[in-house]
Amino acid sequence: HRLDRLLAETPEPVGRSLVVFRKGNPAQTVVNYAYDYQPDVLVMGTVGHTSVRGLLIGNTAYTIIRQINCSLLAIKPESLFRV
Repeated sequence: HRLDRLLAETPEPVGRSLVVFRKGNPAQTVVNYAYDYQPDVLVMGTVGHTSVRGLLIGNTAYTIIRQINCSLLAIKPESLFRV
């Protein structure tokens, strides 16, 4: 039911964009989606705090980038940038 709420709160896509929610291992789920649908770019949120590499982009995003053939825009939450 949480997914239903997220979908209801998600704004309508602009242009040819598509909002997708999937259950499963985050990295493998995104990699599988990219392989199946061949998007131009993927946009995902990231926390980026579980390792030194994770401080820059996030371990999940790093794993995904190494395995997909499209661009990935990883966005950190605002709270990480507040002083």
